[in-house]
Amino acid sequence: MNADGSNVVQLTGDPFVMINFVRNPTDELPTWSPDGKRIAFNSGRNNSKWGTIVSNVFVIDINGSNIIDLTTDRFCNCLAPSWSPDEKKIAFVCRSFYICVINADGSNPKQLTTNNLGFINRINWSPDGQYIAFDEAYIDNNMKDINVMNADGSNIIKLTNGQENDGDPVWSPDASRIAFESNHDGKFQIYIMNTKGSNFVKLADNQGADGYPSWSPDGSRIAFESVRNGKRDIFVINADGTNIVQLTGK
Repeated sequence: MNADGSNVVQLTGDPFVMINFVRNPTDELPTWSPDGKRIAFNSGRNNSKWGTIVSNVFVIDINGSNIIDLTTDRFCNCLAPSWSPDEKKIAFVCRSFYICVINADGSNPKQLTTNNLGFINRINWSPDGQYIAFDEAYIDNNMKDINVMNADGSNIIKLTNGQENDGDPVWSPDASRIAFESNHDGKFQIYIMNTKGSNFVKLADNQGADGYPSWSPDGSRIAFESVRNGKRDIFVINADGTNIVQLTGK
């Protein structure tokens, strides 16, 4: 859709799902390529395993054409893609607990992390290409933290302290801040912190739940998902917490 919420166009869909219920056509977590010409997302549209939801990473042109399956079951469940700034690689979650990377043409897949981390929901490559931020949920206490590591998988550093659920990290375009969701005050809201994990700033406060932040290219605004009006819609807010605008469902 346009940045003001107008002209919503559906890009994907599975016309065969009603006659082939084994398939899981859900297309999720879209992310723009840096040049704005392609979108990576995860989907189970090619699922053929009874009783098992298998997701892969796909790339599509912004007009909805030329869908390419990059991972083709090689990692068994591939989620939450994130482009490298030079557009040559896509990092993603594999087997729910590892971070993997593949060339944008589908070649040279490899696993970056070797230790069994907690459950990973979202990853995000830093604008300078040097780091990858990700969230990690702990099975034993159901808490979630934000970590950062070198882009080769080395030197994992924890940014939040495990006292609440902090997740869905995304770098600001100038790589100076990270936006994320947190229930630090009891309900999920959008926060910003510096890249060392300090100086938490809550952008808005409401009775609903906010999540999945995404920065505008100039770093002035953040789009996010919210159920503040009783249903899930997309909103945008200035990075200083002012001027919340509802884009969908108006």
